[in-house]
Amino acid sequence: MKIESQVPKIPIQDKGIQKGKEKEAAQTDSSKSSVQKKSVTDHFVVNKLRSKIEAEPDMNLKKIKELREKIKNGEYKIDNEKLAEKLLKDSLIEDLS
Repeated sequence: MKIESQVPKIPIQDKGIQKGKEKEAAQTDSSKSSVQKKSVTDHFVVNKLRSKIEAEPDMNLKKIKELREKIKNGEYKIDNEKLAEKLLKDSLIEDLS
């Protein structure tokens, strides 16, 4: 059996404090806590925004109802040029991405 030393080993995290770096260790701890506080705050804000977004309907039901009525009454007119332009634009965007 081999006995190396009677002095207990200093854990790595405590070595800075043992070498007279108490201020540095304190600053590191305070910066970690401020990062954690900011992270918690950011997480809270994101969750709050997400819940507001999820509360909104996916579709504009009022507009859908108006369009259905126009189609039913034969009042809905399709602008062929506008439709073609939109299809081409969407196709180009899809090809580029």
